[in-house]
Parts: sequence; C-alpha cells; structure tokens
Amino acid sequence: MMGIEELYIRIKKLFGVVDGYLDNKALGSIFKMCRLKPLDVLLAKDKSPKTNLYTHWVDEWHNSLMITSNKRIRLVMNDLSIPIPVKTDIYGGLSIGRTARISKLVYATPGCEWVAFLGIDNYLRAFIRMDEYEPCSPLSLRMEHLYRLEEHKDDTCSQQIYGSSIIILPASKEMIYDLDAHILWDAITKDGV
Repeated sequence: MMGIEELYIRIKKLFGVVDGYLDNKALGSIFKMCRLKPLDVLLAKDKSPKTNLYTHWVDEWHNSLMITSNKRIRLVMNDLSIPIPVKTDIYGGLSIGRTARISKLVYATPGCEWVAFLGIDNYLRAFIRMDEYEPCSPLSLRMEHLYRLEEHKDDTCSQQIYGSSIIILPASKEMIYDLDAHILWDAITKDGV
C-alpha cells in the first residue's frame, strides 16, 4: 500500500471536487485532517485517480463517510463493507502524551470525554476517555466538532471556549487546569513528556 503523502498527492484534487459538489469549502480540509480516503481509489489498480466525485470515503478505523445523492453526508461507524485495512498514520500508535507533544492544537468536548489533537502534520488524532484515554476515530467527534476544529486549525490564539467545548493552543498545564480538566492533563503527562 502507498504511504499517506503519496496517496494524498494523488487524491488532492478530489478534496476540491467534494468542496465544489457540496458547496462547502471546509469539507475537503476535514476529509484530509481525518485521513479519509475514497474507497474506490484504494481498491482500484489504477494509480492515478480520475478527478471525479467519489462518494464513499473511509478512515483508518473502518468508518465511512458517504455523500448521498441529495448532497448530504452520512456517517457509518464500524462499516463492515470496507474490505481492506487503510492504516496510513505513522504516529497512530503513540500515547496521548506523545501525541500532545507533536500537536499544535488540542480540542476537548464537554467533560473532556473526547479529545482531539491536530498534529504539526495537520492530521487529527482523537482519544476517548474510558478508564484511560484510548485512541479512536476523529469521526467519533461528530461533524459539528470537526467543523470547529477546521475553522481554527491555523489560529495562534491561546484559548477559545464554545459552550463547553474547548480549543487550546498550545496545550499548557495552566490552561488545562483552569478549565478543570486535570484528568486530561494527567493523562497527557503520564508518560513523562
């Protein structure tokens, strides 16, 4: 299987097709941040995808995002129709602490149940709080949160709060403790980073 950068060089124009078809300039960026790939391109033997609208996109967690004929997005979690592994994240196995270290933005949902890190490579890595923080699909955050992340991916401000969702740039102990999210900070610093 080809690497993520080679794959995205080949499908870069396809993000623009999605943006144009759905008349939404943020979606292509969200697709790339979540490392979505068109299933038809992954299955095809042709190494040069045509600049068409691909309607079935998959992530590394066997989830699908489908574009319907009425220009809606349908999310299918744990999609059993995906026949091949699509792992392309070279940092996918890192702990939450090491992930935080290579990230430029931290986004936490209410109660810090879900936490997403936008890496310096502009890819999202998400975690869900179980007994400890476990890696999960960025699509688990739902589109509302992904749009907010996309909107602020290039910000340099220190903190923004939307209701109880939090964007923190960069992650610092003081900011996280001020937001009473010390469980998150303890998880981030657990492995000594």
